[in-house]
Amino acid sequence: MSKRLKNYPDPSIVVNAYGADALRMYLCNSPVVRAQELKFSEQGVKGVVRDMLQPWYSALRMLDQSVARHEEKTGTSYRCSVATASKATNVLDVWVNGELQKLIKTVHKEVGAYRLYTVLPTLVTFINDLNNWYIRLNRGRLKGSGGVEDCTYALSTLYKVLLNMCKVLAPFTPFFTEYVFQHLKQFGAAEDFINDGDLNDEGDAANIDQTASVHFYPMPMAESNVDEFVLLQVAYLQKIIECGRVARTRAGEGNDKRLRNNKLPIKQVVIVHSNPEARRAILEVQEYIKMELNCREVVVTGEGEEELNWVTYSAVPNMRAIGQRFKKERGKVLEGLGLDQRGNHIKGSAGIPHEELKRFQDKGEMTVGDGITLTTAEMEVKREPKATDGKFHGVIVDKGRHADTNLVVFLSMIVEDDQIKDMLSREVLSCVNRLRKAANLYSGDRVRVFYDANETKSEKDRSLTMDAIAADLSVLSTKLSAPVQQSKERQSHMLALAEEKLDVFGYQMNVSITGESVSFVDDAKLSTLFGDASAPAVQRGIQALKCYVGDLPYASVSFDSPLAVTVDGVTVQLVPGTHFFAYSC
Repeated sequence: MSKRLKNYPDPSIVVNAYGADALRMYLCNSPVVRAQELKFSEQGVKGVVRDMLQPWYSALRMLDQSVARHEEKTGTSYRCSVATASKATNVLDVWVNGELQKLIKTVHKEVGAYRLYTVLPTLVTFINDLNNWYIRLNRGRLKGSGGVEDCTYALSTLYKVLLNMCKVLAPFTPFFTEYVFQHLKQFGAAEDFINDGDLNDEGDAANIDQTASVHFYPMPMAESNVDEFVLLQVAYLQKIIECGRVARTRAGEGNDKRLRNNKLPIKQVVIVHSNPEARRAILEVQEYIKMELNCREVVVTGEGEEELNWVTYSAVPNMRAIGQRFKKERGKVLEGLGLDQRGNHIKGSAGIPHEELKRFQDKGEMTVGDGITLTTAEMEVKREPKATDGKFHGVIVDKGRHADTNLVVFLSMIVEDDQIKDMLSREVLSCVNRLRKAANLYSGDRVRVFYDANETKSEKDRSLTMDAIAADLSVLSTKLSAPVQQSKERQSHMLALAEEKLDVFGYQMNVSITGESVSFVDDAKLSTLFGDASAPAVQRGIQALKCYVGDLPYASVSFDSPLAVTVDGVTVQLVPGTHFFAYSC
């Protein structure tokens, strides 16, 4: 970088655009810390904001909103606390605390060795796990779906994580950690903000409130009571979900495209693993597997010979190692493996039985031919999902962070009408949430939902689409906090705030939302309110009546006493239950 050539962005521009913390963290993660050259990149600073600071802030915002929702539901003020978090027994609460302790331990170790550049990748991985695994899998608990006590454990666990992140990362992002720390003080227990560190009483320090800032606190030390088995459980949960997503995508591309839609429930997921401890860990988290993969049944298998019902084993020789060790006997070794001189399978050769290859994988050695012993240096065993005649699609993930070649996940490829109905119901739920956003509504704004399937191409598909919504009507109404009705029940005064045409693999629907509004009886009954007025006057009166009452704030309409309305100088009395109705969901 040259001051004369100005071949770098002005530092003040970078700081104003992305913040001093992002620049500081970018430099800590750069080759500069290793005394190497750095080609400065503004996009690198932007990447720190995207990958670290924004997800961190999202987690804080989720906690803030969840605490406010909890207080609104219970009608009492609530304070999160580290003490409450320490009592949590939920597997994800225990897991995220264990990952937090690993982060603290890593930061101590790496900073102690002045390897500052390893902190950011570790932190990004942790924040990704916090948002994409802990918060996403616990969104219901944070909203109180598991009861008040369970909600407090989830809230306090997330609070504890964010509080400790502030303390351990304060030297790296001093401004952002201070902001988060001060925000946590607003709903954190007072005992969590007592400074137990060694305080400097020299000079004017005695007059400073040592609990005022996160930068007065010592670095937290890692807890020793980490449950390793819980960490193993969630590790397998992550691997299985990654495998399941890959299997769904591949099955959808090569077979039934509807399988690509995550809202379509899978009839069965079969998880194959030969390790008994792994199977035990997987069984502990099978409910989360069902939820994340949207499947109705999870089967865990792989004990003994059961694994061979789902997996095939094949020998992969290390040609170079075999040549170096056996020299002239190389041909005999390959022949014993059922392979030609190039290592390809000989047509018609039975090869090595799967049972023997499985034993080789466990023991690490095997005898072939005339007493020739092979080890893992000369050969490895490759596991592949067995073909299932189109009933299942199996996947082994051997790349990436969650790779595990000992784990195989099979997804059922059978799609039936009840699964399609479930998918369409979930699509309506997502559609209504999109429409609320398009109409710029707040979470507390109430609406009515209307649907039809008039444009669906076949009568069978239309019937299936309408039946899907009708079957889940009460569930949808409860989840949306709104009545869900067919479009033919929408009255003229109910104006659409937003609408959308859905086309889900040929199943078509029209979905619209309106504001809160009363419902009226049919026009014939309303016409009696106007006596013997002329027909055109009655029609104008009915329309004006509906528009006026429909525009009244729903909360201001009483359903216990008559409503007097004057139309064209004529006052009519609308009787609740006779002329107009409330709605419930």
